[in-house]
Amino acid sequence: MSWNRRQYCVLLCFFLSGMTGLIYEIVWIRQLGLVFGGAAPSVGLVLGSYMLGLGLGALVLGRWADRVAAPLAIFGLIEGLVGLYGLGFGPLLGLMERLYLGLPGLMSPRLYLVKAVLSFLLLLFPTFLMGGTLPLVSKFWIQQRYQLRTGLGLLYGVNTAGAVMGAALTGYCMLGWLGLSMTTRCAAMINGLIIVIVIFLSRSNRRAIEIEPKTVTASIIHKDKDIEEEPDIQGVARISYSAWQLKIIFFLLFCSGFTSLAYEVGWTRFFTVVLGNTSYGLASVLVAYLSGISLGSWLATRRMFETTTGENKFVVLQIIIALSSLVLHMIIGSVPALIAGQFEAYGLSFWLLQLIQALFIMYFLLVPATCYGYLFPVVADLLVNRMTKLGQSIGWLYLVNTIGATFGSLLMTFILVPLVGLDNSISIIICLNIALAGVMLLLIGTGAKQTRRLWTFVCASTLVVSTIIMVMPQDGMHQIHIGRIPDGWQIQHIYEDIEATVAIATGRDQSEGVVRRLYMNGNPSASGLAGPIQVERLESLLPLLLHPDPKSLLVIGFGSGITAGAARDFSLETIDAVEIVSDISIIAHEFVLENRHINDDPRLTLSIEDGRQYLKRVAKGYDVITTGPQHPTQVGSVHLYTREYFRDCAMRLNDQGIMAQWIPLYQFAPNDVLKVLTTMHDVFPYISLWSLNHDLIVLAKKSNTPISFESLERHWQDRDGPLGELLKQIGMTLPFSLYALFITSDPKRLVENPDKIIISDDFPSIEFSSLPAINQDTVPANIELLINLLSPLSQGIPAFLNYPEDTNLKERAIKIINQRPLYYQARLLHQTGQLSESQMYYIAVMKTYPFWPNLMRDLNNTTTGLIEQSKKNRDKPIN
Repeated sequence: MSWNRRQYCVLLCFFLSGMTGLIYEIVWIRQLGLVFGGAAPSVGLVLGSYMLGLGLGALVLGRWADRVAAPLAIFGLIEGLVGLYGLGFGPLLGLMERLYLGLPGLMSPRLYLVKAVLSFLLLLFPTFLMGGTLPLVSKFWIQQRYQLRTGLGLLYGVNTAGAVMGAALTGYCMLGWLGLSMTTRCAAMINGLIIVIVIFLSRSNRRAIEIEPKTVTASIIHKDKDIEEEPDIQGVARISYSAWQLKIIFFLLFCSGFTSLAYEVGWTRFFTVVLGNTSYGLASVLVAYLSGISLGSWLATRRMFETTTGENKFVVLQIIIALSSLVLHMIIGSVPALIAGQFEAYGLSFWLLQLIQALFIMYFLLVPATCYGYLFPVVADLLVNRMTKLGQSIGWLYLVNTIGATFGSLLMTFILVPLVGLDNSISIIICLNIALAGVMLLLIGTGAKQTRRLWTFVCASTLVVSTIIMVMPQDGMHQIHIGRIPDGWQIQHIYEDIEATVAIATGRDQSEGVVRRLYMNGNPSASGLAGPIQVERLESLLPLLLHPDPKSLLVIGFGSGITAGAARDFSLETIDAVEIVSDISIIAHEFVLENRHINDDPRLTLSIEDGRQYLKRVAKGYDVITTGPQHPTQVGSVHLYTREYFRDCAMRLNDQGIMAQWIPLYQFAPNDVLKVLTTMHDVFPYISLWSLNHDLIVLAKKSNTPISFESLERHWQDRDGPLGELLKQIGMTLPFSLYALFITSDPKRLVENPDKIIISDDFPSIEFSSLPAINQDTVPANIELLINLLSPLSQGIPAFLNYPEDTNLKERAIKIINQRPLYYQARLLHQTGQLSESQMYYIAVMKTYPFWPNLMRDLNNTTTGLIEQSKKNRDKPIN
């Protein structure tokens, strides 16, 4: 094998190492999120633990790299151990989860500290090993002092390029196609391929890569008075630093690492709201940031700026980072409108829109990320002075940088954003970049003319940045939300929590009344509008009405409190609610009219924690469990649609208990609806489907115990009372209205899933398969699905509701049941724009049962639509 081919093989191994590192990171973030709950904190904790482990491994194994004869062989061994640990991570996580759930005081403020410690312990071994790969390969690759910056830049850039590939493949392809376990196995197979290549390299030639010596005219060596300087190549310019100056430079490297991860966390939160909090959006941010770092490392290998010292480069790079971040901060509020404008102007397909979004993010983040990629090789060239201790020196630098990154991730997630908000946090980091440049300038002792230029540059940048921060309002998050709400609406409040960014907007409905809407990470989560509030209330009303004697209710996802508030008029003894956003109690007070002052109900117990962990932790049974409306395409929400979640709910249901699960019919493909139904039926033997507006509610039971119609009828005895009025508001004027909402409870129809896919924590397929439906009108296709699922009934709704005993009432119920195909055919025609035909069908349904839920509203909408069509036709010019 020629030396050239040998070098390519080493770079290929290091590229693949970076790829597997990011694959494991993304998979472990998701798996730890299932145990500890919460997407944002899990990302912050895993990133912090990841970076700290990398730094410790770089230091310890870097020292070892200076003493071993075959660093490349050790690198291959490390890759094999990482692959084995990746395969065994799932069982270890299960043990850690049992330990975590058994700890007392989970609701205390120490909860996040416990999560951080457990995350670090679980990730220490693999990240420790990964951290040693850079010093080991650097020791093998870099043989001469003059190769340090270019060699380290090349290795760092190639490894980060692999990370880019790993992030893209995992975020866009592997998780959706293969699931977590298969993705992990693929990464382990790549680790195995690295071992094979390393063994082949070691046997072909045991010597390190030899590169022809070269004479250079400029290099910088820094020495401490206690370190004997090694002889270097001829013609070297020297700058000596004292011990305290070296400590300051290390501190600057620490702060630079701090700002790097703080920016990554901050921009990720910004773009989460901009792009709608989907897995593809998060993958785009990660790919863009890593691409910039890889590009910067590659630029460090070029011969550009050879006459500029490392100190000057550090100063210039920090100022460029600050200015570019400031520009991004100033214009980020316009990004939603820019992306939406592209979509509206060109009618982009889903994948083309994803590409444009990724390019937008790349455009905004490329400059600061490239600067950070350029920085590490520059600082290494500045400080490393002994080739015999190259591994140890790189290890120290890597440790200091990653410890700073650890603090940046954790402080940004858990302290800065909750205390001062994301906009102010970004401004603080920008000012810190400028401060780092100023401190480095104080250490420069040569090149007076260039130093004066740099001081002028820094002072001017400081003046510009400080003026903009003081004069311009810090309202980037506010502007982003304005771009996501309907025209004419206004943002009233924004709450930036550890877990999510929550906004409350106000507008007017068709009756010109003021209504509120709750946005979670930029996505509408609850609303006082007529249609959404009906469904949110039905989520608790429907199972409570069909339970013979409900005494306890659990609401997973408290949100605005509308779902829990609908249950106030039932004779419940306890109303428990779980919400992961800590400010939710304050937020719910904004919706007191919609949630019927549920916060003041003494039966309410609101727990701030992850809903799935609550189900595993409490030893309490419930008569009704309902899940708040969270679209499964949003990050983290899919885990409320998996087999494991349904099993946890079944475990907490009493014998006659009912679980209610919301499924959207909009922006959600019909095949994915069937996947959810198949998954629920895999856990619950008895399920039934009910539909209102563009939503589906699935009821699930463990026992076949239907209630009588007479038992149901008692809830309508006081039609003018609070419960009676509430039922009227959601369109259920009479108990017969329930039959109009019913779709099917026939197991044969529910399992007609062509893919036969069960949604699980390991394979959350619908999170990815339904993302293309975000830009599609899936309601007509889903209405067709409901028409196909409609089933005739002879004795009532099995396991849920019997027909009335009175013969006349039973015949009336059967007539309503038989009118369902006609109604949904009208809905389908209405949705596809055939208004006159749908109006005829609506009128036919009205003749049979005039109290059909929302029938008058549908009929009025068709009439309004026909009038508007008539006006448009009348106003058309005559050719």
